[in-house]
Amino acid sequence: MDKKTNKNNSVTSAIYFFSLSISGLIILALILNTNYHAQSSNIEIQNLFLFLFAIICVMGIIAGLFPSKCTIRIYKKNNSKKGILENKEINVMKMEGHHPNCEKFNDHIFHYNHNIYCAGCTGLVTGGFISIIMVLIGFSRIIPLNYFNIIFYMGFITQLVTLTYFMSIRQSKNILKFFLNIIFVFSYCLIFISVIMAYNNLFLYFYVTVLLFVVILTRTSISRYKHKIICNYCDLKDCNIPFH
Repeated sequence: MDKKTNKNNSVTSAIYFFSLSISGLIILALILNTNYHAQSSNIEIQNLFLFLFAIICVMGIIAGLFPSKCTIRIYKKNNSKKGILENKEINVMKMEGHHPNCEKFNDHIFHYNHNIYCAGCTGLVTGGFISIIMVLIGFSRIIPLNYFNIIFYMGFITQLVTLTYFMSIRQSKNILKFFLNIIFVFSYCLIFISVIMAYNNLFLYFYVTVLLFVVILTRTSISRYKHKIICNYCDLKDCNIPFH
C-alpha cells in the first residue's frame, strides 16, 4: 500500500468516527433538552455504570502509561550519484512509546528528568485520574440533581470544541496537547456522570456508554491520521517507520 492510499484510508477513518461522535453528542443533547427531568435512579444500576466507567478509565491509564514497547527499525536510502547505486544504512529509528525519535514529532513529546513522555498520553492519563476522582464524587451523591444539567452542557461544549480542534488543526505544541487531552477525557466524564446520575433511563445509560467507545475510537483515528500527515510531508523518502 503506497503513501497516498494509506493516507486516504486514515482520512476516511478519522472523518467517519469524528462524524459519528459529533452526531452522537448532538443527538444526546437533543434528547436531554426535550426530556430533561432530574430524578433519582436505581442506585445499584447507577453504581454499576459508574464502576464500568472507572474500569475504562483505569484501562486507559494503563494504555497511556505503556503505549507500546520500543522497537528499532533500520531504513535504507538509495543513493545514486554518478550512476552508482548504493544501499547505505543512514539512521536507526527507535520507537519511543508510539512515536519515532524523529524531529518531526518533537511537538508530540516532552522531556523530563532525562526521560521522554508523550504529551497526548500524559494528558490522557492525567484526565483519567481526574475522572476517577469524579466517579468517586458520583458514588458519594453530594452533587444536587439539578446541577447535572449545567454539568452536562459544560462537558458537551468542551467535548465538541476539543474533538473539532483535534480534527481540524494539523499541529500544536506539546503543552497544548497535554491540556487538550486532559480536557478531552474530563469533558466526557462530565457528560457520562451527568446522564448516569440525573436520569432513570437504562437506554440512555447504554447510549452514553457506547458513545464513549465511539469517542475513544475517534481520538485514536485522528491521532493515526495526524501521524501519517507528518510522515507524508516529510522529505525523507525511504524512511520505514510505521506511519507510512
